[in-house]
Amino acid sequence: MICDTPPRSGWLLLMVAVGWLGCMTGPAPEEGEPAVQTSEALSVSAAICGGPRDLQCRKTAYCQTPVGRCAGPKQFGICHARPQICPDVFNPVCGCDGQTYANTCQAARAGTSVAHTGACAPPACTSNADCAAGNFCQQPVGQCGGTGTCTAEPQICPDIFDPVCGCDGRTYPNSCNASAAGVNVASTGQCPAQQTCGGIAGIPCPGAGRCVDDPNDSCDPNNGGADCGGICVCIETQLCVVGSHFDSSPQVCACVPDA
Repeated sequence: MICDTPPRSGWLLLMVAVGWLGCMTGPAPEEGEPAVQTSEALSVSAAICGGPRDLQCRKTAYCQTPVGRCAGPKQFGICHARPQICPDVFNPVCGCDGQTYANTCQAARAGTSVAHTGACAPPACTSNADCAAGNFCQQPVGQCGGTGTCTAEPQICPDIFDPVCGCDGRTYPNSCNASAAGVNVASTGQCPAQQTCGGIAGIPCPGAGRCVDDPNDSCDPNNGGADCGGICVCIETQLCVVGSHFDSSPQVCACVPDA
């Protein structure tokens, strides 16, 4: 498209200052993506959006900006009508809203410009609570704390017995089963026997672990068994220095160096 020299009106001078955004007529199709747009989608409303005042578009439009430059305090855009029809082509892009879309047209239809080509990176997390429903905070094998990425919990797992020890101290048939339960893998193989504590010797738990009654024995300290042995569980966390993370497995329950 060829842009004529804009008249000296206030809003057009502002458009020139932010990089000739007035030359943009719609999201450029990806390579191999047919340009299927409606006439409404190609129209320009002449309204400026974004910037320090966070100017908003009407609900039927979106704030279009160049790829990789999302609207913000230092980036203006132009309100364009959202396309009503998009091609059935898979060229994923990451929208400025942090969501992945099949192509640029689908992003525009949802009301967002493109942050970058390709799918969005999984959101970072430190616990399952940071992730959406049906996702868990996946971390590398052997790491039971620190930063991970939100990953979908598998719905179907192979019927293979390759046991792993989960960060919750339980043994799972395989790593897929642990992930399906929203649990990371502390180590391959079955979990070691639960560490005992308390009793006559008053054995303490490692790290920040807490000694609780063992539900698998008949001795109950609440019913007169003052010398009952217990098992260690990790139900506390603590702040760790840079270069380390909290290992919440019952066998450790303390800050350990990053791998």
